[in-house]
Amino acid sequence: LLVASCLCTQREMATAAETPVDAVAPSPSPEVSQGEATQENEPQVIAFTLKLPSGKQVNGQCAYHDQVHELRPYLYEDPEASLLTSYKFVFEGQVLNEPLAFSAYPFALAPQKNVITVELAEYNAQTALVHVTSLVEILNRKPAAHRAESPSVYSLLTNEKIEFSGFTEDEEIELAAFLPSVDVPAPPLKSITQSGWNPPPYPRQLAGDLFYLDVKSREGSSFCVTASPGGFYVNSTKQGGKFNPEPFSEQYKSHSLAELLSIVSPQFKSTFAHLLQVAHNTTSLDFSYQAINPAPLWLAHPVEHKYNPTRAEGALRQAAVVQTLVGTREREWLIDLRITKNLPVATIADRVKRCRQLHNFHTEFVAACQQGAMNIVEGKISPLNPTEPKEGWMFSHNNIFFTATTDVMNLHSESGGSKFLYSNASNEIVGLKLLNFVDSNEIYPTCSVVVDYMGHRLLCQSLVPGLFNDLLIEGKAPVMKYGGPVEGKAVDQHEDFVPAVKNVMEQLFSKESIVVDKEGVSSTIYSPTDTKGIFGCDGHKYLIDYSHFSPRDLNYPESKYAGYILRPELVRSVINAKLERNYVDKTVVAAKKILEEFPKLKTQYANLIDPTEAAPEGEKEGDEVDVSLTKEEEKAKQQLEQLLAEAGDPTKYSYNLNVGMETSVLKLGGTEEQKKADIAEVQELATYLSSIAVPTLIRDLIRGSAEVLNSEMLKEVMHYRGVNMRYLGRIALAMGQVIEQVEDVSEKGKYAQSVLDLILNEMVVRVSKHLLRSFLIPAHHSLRSSIVITFLNSIFGQVHSGKVAKPGLNYTGPAADPTMLASAITGTSFLLGHDEIWSMIRTEIKEKYNFTFPQVVPASFFSTPTLRAVCVRNGIQLALKEYSFTKSRVFNNADLVRMFCTTKHSEISAPDGDQLTSLGQEYLGQGRLDVALEYYTDALQVYQNVYGPMHASVERTLSSVAHLTHRTGDPASAYTLAEKCVVVAERVYGLDSDKTASAYAYLAQLGMELEERPATLAKYLRRALYITKMTSSVASQNLVSLYINLANVSLDSPTHFALAQKYNTKAIEIALQVADSKSLLAAHAFHSMALTLYVHLQFRAAVEYEMKNYEILKEKHGSNHTATQQSNVFLKRLTTVAVSQAKSEVLRRRQRGTIAGGNLNGATDVANLMKHLPQSLLMDARKSQKRLEKESLAAAALKEGMVTTGHLPVAEGTAWTITDGQSSTKETEVAAVTNGNNNNNNAAKRGGKGKGKGKGKNRRGRK
Repeated sequence: LLVASCLCTQREMATAAETPVDAVAPSPSPEVSQGEATQENEPQVIAFTLKLPSGKQVNGQCAYHDQVHELRPYLYEDPEASLLTSYKFVFEGQVLNEPLAFSAYPFALAPQKNVITVELAEYNAQTALVHVTSLVEILNRKPAAHRAESPSVYSLLTNEKIEFSGFTEDEEIELAAFLPSVDVPAPPLKSITQSGWNPPPYPRQLAGDLFYLDVKSREGSSFCVTASPGGFYVNSTKQGGKFNPEPFSEQYKSHSLAELLSIVSPQFKSTFAHLLQVAHNTTSLDFSYQAINPAPLWLAHPVEHKYNPTRAEGALRQAAVVQTLVGTREREWLIDLRITKNLPVATIADRVKRCRQLHNFHTEFVAACQQGAMNIVEGKISPLNPTEPKEGWMFSHNNIFFTATTDVMNLHSESGGSKFLYSNASNEIVGLKLLNFVDSNEIYPTCSVVVDYMGHRLLCQSLVPGLFNDLLIEGKAPVMKYGGPVEGKAVDQHEDFVPAVKNVMEQLFSKESIVVDKEGVSSTIYSPTDTKGIFGCDGHKYLIDYSHFSPRDLNYPESKYAGYILRPELVRSVINAKLERNYVDKTVVAAKKILEEFPKLKTQYANLIDPTEAAPEGEKEGDEVDVSLTKEEEKAKQQLEQLLAEAGDPTKYSYNLNVGMETSVLKLGGTEEQKKADIAEVQELATYLSSIAVPTLIRDLIRGSAEVLNSEMLKEVMHYRGVNMRYLGRIALAMGQVIEQVEDVSEKGKYAQSVLDLILNEMVVRVSKHLLRSFLIPAHHSLRSSIVITFLNSIFGQVHSGKVAKPGLNYTGPAADPTMLASAITGTSFLLGHDEIWSMIRTEIKEKYNFTFPQVVPASFFSTPTLRAVCVRNGIQLALKEYSFTKSRVFNNADLVRMFCTTKHSEISAPDGDQLTSLGQEYLGQGRLDVALEYYTDALQVYQNVYGPMHASVERTLSSVAHLTHRTGDPASAYTLAEKCVVVAERVYGLDSDKTASAYAYLAQLGMELEERPATLAKYLRRALYITKMTSSVASQNLVSLYINLANVSLDSPTHFALAQKYNTKAIEIALQVADSKSLLAAHAFHSMALTLYVHLQFRAAVEYEMKNYEILKEKHGSNHTATQQSNVFLKRLTTVAVSQAKSEVLRRRQRGTIAGGNLNGATDVANLMKHLPQSLLMDARKSQKRLEKESLAAAALKEGMVTTGHLPVAEGTAWTITDGQSSTKETEVAAVTNGNNNNNNAAKRGGKGKGKGKGKNRRGRK
C-alpha cells in the first residue's frame, strides 16, 4: 500500500520495486483501464507488528494477497537486524512459509494488529556466506562518489564542510573535481578473508563446519573463525600452526559474525557501531538500488591493487563457471520470454506485472551478453569453429550465440563486406525495437544485443529452442519454414507462418512483395528477404534476422550501401503528414457532400468535420433532435463513419521493404508497373529526408531552436527528426556555406560556428572508433594498452614547429600505408604519428560522410568535451588527472585504467505508464495542472513498479512531477522530489550528462525560491556549470541561465560583488553569441546585470543596462505588456536614485571644498547623466529629486561614500534620507522585479540565512 511517491521512507523505497502492483496500482481511468478495473474491490489490508530479535518493534501493513517474504524490507528499520540472513517469521508458534501469501493463514483476514516474531534460524552454507558478504560490504563500503559503477556526488555537495569549485582562475574546468575526493576512515579490521583450510574436511562437515575465515584485527592479532549452523566461533587453529577446529573459548561464540568480532576486538566494537549507523542512515537512492546498465565512467580514480586471497579465489571460481557453461544449455531464453509474454493482461495490475517480468528478463539477458562478450574477447571461451580464421569464429555461451561482424568468407562482398555486417548489427536492434512495439504473442523474435568491447563488435542472439542442444523436445529439430531465398533458392512458406508474419508486418507499414530467386522461382513474402521464420523444437514460431524492418535509403542507391536504412521516426513523420493532408483534402470534402445530401446527420457529425460549423437553421443548442433515420440515412451514416475511421488509419500506407535489396541471386518480381510504384513510394521517403527533414534541421541548428550541446544531444535531435547520422557531412557542408554568407560573425555567427565545430568533431569521434577497431582486432593482447595510448596521443598530441605548438596541422603528404601499419601492429610495439592518423581520419570521413574535412582541425577539438566523446565512444576509461593538450605526448600507459564495453539493445516499454504520461501532457496543455499531476504521479508509480527507482523513465516522470508540484504551489515538496531526481540522474545517465546538469540547475532554482543556504545553492549551480562545460564547448541558453543564477546567489554577500559582476558579464557575452543584442535572452542578461549593480549601489551603470532591457521588451512585447511595465517602473526608480546619488555627490564635494568658485565638475556629471535619459523618466526623477534634495541639505554632515544596509526604496512615496552614513530613516525592502522572461527572478528577494532558515522578515538581506 505504498501511496504514490518519491516522498517515501527508506523502507518504502526498498519495497517499491517488489511490492505487488495491486497494492500500488494507479487509479484506474476510463482512458487507461477501459472499464476493466472500475468494479474491483479494494484489497483488504492487514496490520502487523514485527518483533525483532533486539526487542524493537516495527509496525506495518500489507495486502492480504502479499507474500510473507515481503516482510523482509521491514528488517532494515533496525541497523542490527539489517545484517540478519538466517531467520524465520513466527506467528503464534507457527512458522510462516515465505513463498506463501498471507491469505493462506487464518489470521490474514483478522482486523486486529498481529504480532509476528522474527526468530534466529540455523545457517546453511548459502545463508552463512551471504551473512559474511553483507558484513564485508559494509566494512569496505566506499562513499557514493567512489563507487566503480553509477556513482553519485550529490551527498558530498550537501556537506557544508566540503567545498566545491571545479574551476581554475581562468574558468577552465579541473578534471580532479569530476569525482571529489573524501577522507575514508580506516576499516575496523585489517582483513577478513577465506581461510586456506577451506573446504572443511569431510569429518568436520559431518560435525557441522561450513567454512573457515582468517581475520586480522586492528590490534594486530590473528585468529581463525568457523562458520557453523549455530553461528560463528573462534577455533583453536593458530596462524602457521596445525589445524585445530575445536572452539577456542565458549565466550567467543555468536550467531552474528559482527557481534563475535566485537567480542574479540575492542577497536572493531568502537568503530563498527558508527559505521553501521552511517550505512543505515545513507540515502536509499545512493546505495540501496543498483542502476540497470548505468552510463560508464570515462574518468576514474586508479585502483590500488592490494593482496586479497578472497578476490583470487572468486576469480578462479568465476573462470571455472565460465568453462562449465561452454556448450551446455544453461537457460532457454526464448522459452522464458514466451512464457513471460503470455502472462495475463486483463487489468492494469496484470499488465504492470507482465512488464516488470519482461524488464527483469531483459536485464538478465543484457548482463549475460555483456559478460559473455567480455569473456570471448579476453579468450576465456573456446569457439565452435576453431579451424576457421580467427575473425570468423562463432561462440555459444550460456545458450547465447555470439557472432563477429566480420565478413571472412566474402558472403556479403556485394553489399559492402564487413562494413555491411557492422552496420547491420545496429539495424538488428532497430528492427527488434519495432517488433517489441508490436508485442505479438503469435510469433516471437529472438533476443538480440550488440556489444562493443576492445574494438570487437559481437552480435549476441538467443538460440532458438533445440539448436546446439542434444536434448530435443519430442525429438523435433528446429526447421526453417518462412523467409526469402536462401543461397539463391526459394524457401517454402508454411501456412501457419504467413498469417502471423502478415499481421506483424502490417503494423510496421510493410506490404507484401514478390521476389525471384536465381532459378526464376517466385515467392510472395511480407517481410524482408533476409528475415527467416523457424519452428522451434517446442512447436512455437520464432523470427530471426530483422535488420531491414525499415525501408532502404535510396539516397544511397549503390549496392555497397545496402545496410543504409531509413529511421522509423522518418517513416512515421511522412505517414502522419499524409494522414493530415488526406483528411483535409479528401475526408472533409467527401464528408461535407454526404452531410449536404442528408442534413439530418449534420447535428451529429458537423463538429467532427469542422468545429466552427453551425447547427442547421431552426435548431438551437439544447433542442431535441429527431434521431430516427431512414434506410438511406443509415447507409450514409455508415459510410461517414467508415470514412472517418479510414482517415486516421496509418496502416493503409505501406512500403515494400525489399526495394533496393536486389543482389545477383535475388530480384524483385511482379509487374513493371507494380515495381515502379513500389520504388516510387520508397523514393518518396528518401526525397522527404533530403529535401525537407535535413534542410529543416539545418535551419533550426543555425537559428538555435534545435539546441545541441554535445554528441548525445546531437544524436537525439537528429534521430527524433528521422535523420540518420550519416547525413552529418551534408549538414556540415550546408552550414559552412551559410556561415560564410553571414556578415556579422561577431554575434550570431559565433554560435552557428560552434555548432558546426561540434558536427565536425562528431565525425572525427565516430570514425576514430572504426580506426581504433582496425588496430585492436589483429593486435596481440600485450599491445592493447600501447595501441590505445598511442592512438590518443596521435589524435590529441600537438605538432611542434620550432617553439610553436600548432594543433591539428593538416597532413599534405601521401596517405599512410596500411601494410606498414599492419606490420607495426603485429610487432612488439605500435608506432603511429600525428600526420598518419589525421590522414586516415580524413580518408574515412570522406568515404563515410562524403565530406572533405577542413585543412585545419577546429581548435575546439583539442578540449575536454572531445576527449570525453572519444573515450565514451571507444570504451576507454582514463585516470582522473589533468591532461594538457599543449604537449606532443598527452597520455602515458599508466593513464589507461581499463576498457569497458558498450551495448545497444531494445529497452522494454511500459505501455500503461506511457499512456498515463500522454494523458498528463494533454491536460497540461489545457492548463489543468491538478489533473496532469495526478496522471504523472500514477505514471511514476507504474514506472517504479516496472523498472525500479533507477531508470530513465522514472527520472523523466519524477522531474515532471517535481515541476508540476512546484507550479501547483508546493515548492517544498518539489524541492524534495528534485533532490531525488538529481541522485537518479547521476546514477542512470552518469555524472557528466546534460540531464544531470539540468537536474542540478532546477534544484538550485527551487532552493533560491525557498531561501536555502546560498553556499549550497552555489555548489549546485557550479556543479551544473561544470558538467555543461565538461560535455560541451557550444554556447547555449543553459549557460546564460546558469551564470545569471550564480550571480543572483552571489548577491547574498557584499564581498561577492566582483564575482556576481563577472558572472553577469559572461552571461551577456554568451547571450549575444546564442541570440543577438535585441533578443529576449539578451534582455534577461541585461536585467540581471542591472539588478546586481542596483543591489551594490552602482546606480548609473544599472540604469544603462536596464534601459537596454526596457527597449528590447518594448520592441518585442509592446508598451502595455506586464514585463515592459515592470521594467519601466524599475527604470524610473533607478533613475530617481541615480540622480539623487549624483546630486549627493555634488553636495559632498561642495562641503569638502572640492567645488569652489563656481567649479561645476560634479554638476556636469549630473547633466551628462540626465542628457542620456528619456524625458518621461527625467520628469519623475526631478519630482523625487526636489524632495530628496531638501532632506539631503538638512543633513549635518556627509561622510565619504554612501553606506546603507541594502534596504533601498522602490515604492511610491518612500523617502530615502541619508543621515550619518549608516542607515536610512525609513527601512524598506527591495521588491522583486522581473522582466517577463526571467525564470529565476529571485535575485532581489533572497537574503542570506546564516545558520538555519530563520523566520524573521528581515533576514540579513533582501527579501
